Amino acid sequence: VVSGVFNVQVRISNQREIKAMMEQTPTVQVLRAGQLQDMPAEQIVPGDILKVKDRGWPVPCDMLLLKGAAVCDESTLTGESMPVQRVSPTEPLADPPRGGRMPGKNSLVAGTTVLQVSGEECWAVATHTGIQTQKGQLLLLILYPPRLEFKYDEQLAVVFSLLISYAVFVMISVMKIMYYRYAADQHLPLTATWASGVFTCSCILPTMLHVVLSVGQVVSAKRLRSGPAGVFSAAPKRIALGGKVRVACFDKTGTLTTSSLDFF
Repeated sequence: VVSGVFNVQVRISNQREIKAMMEQTPTVQVLRAGQLQDMPAEQIVPGDILKVKDRGWPVPCDMLLLKGAAVCDESTLTGESMPVQRVSPTEPLADPPRGGRMPGKNSLVAGTTVLQVSGEECWAVATHTGIQTQKGQLLLLILYPPRLEFKYDEQLAVVFSLLISYAVFVMISVMKIMYYRYAADQHLPLTATWASGVFTCSCILPTMLHVVLSVGQVVSAKRLRSGPAGVFSAAPKRIALGGKVRVACFDKTGTLTTSSLDFF
């Protein structure tokens, strides 16, 4: 129970920190009822028409360009450090399937930054908001990563099963010896025999074993979060994988968010 509480506490704390880092509340200009209105980004709904700005304007949701073109920095999502150009479609687009996406060359993605727009004005229509955006799906994957089974976990269940079987066998044997050799002859209460059996069982199965296994993960997660890199781990069990990494290979420098790589 204690180890479970530790793991849950660290995971919830890191999830809240990651969620707070990903939240953005910029003010955007939305065209509603023929009027241009200023409103918070969280009030945008699919179908709203937004005015796209430049000079580092954060894209609040997934949008399809209607007019003009834009140069975007998508390094926060794709890792590509080079800006890319997005243009409005020149011909009618086919309706995407339910939950599908518009062509990437015509779309602006939430979480990216618009560096420059071309033309007098640039307009786009909101297609996905909230958790349905590509940024939201990425956040969902970070907060709730797929279940990862380690050999360590599989072998741990086998080891505990063997220990439990051995502990029960030894406990029964010790209780028999204590009863026939001491309790029956010296008229000792059965509680003494039971206490001897329980003590023997606790020696074979340490009650703090689960806590010891979890403390290392909890301490590692806190050190990563408080360190200079400020790394948040939503799944503390994955930290053990980092300890096994000896070589990190990248296919090209463009996959890095910046043109440098720091080691801590």
